Amino acid sequence: MHFTKYKFNVYRKKYIRSGRDSAVVGIVGKSKSLDFLKMLIFWSLVRNSVVLLVLLMVCAFSV
Repeated sequence: MHFTKYKFNVYRKKYIRSGRDSAVVGIVGKSKSLDFLKMLIFWSLVRNSVVLLVLLMVCAFSV
């Protein structure tokens, strides 16, 4: 856990220091947080479907 935290700190410092390596650092960061990204996409889809369902119910009851 501590080693991962240190690696992320190194990536952040490198990201701030040079703009040329920022794309590589971004790709590495995205591959590490891929599970978080999947979870975020899943929850956004669930939330959007719930909002859509509520809107459809409101339209159905208002007619």
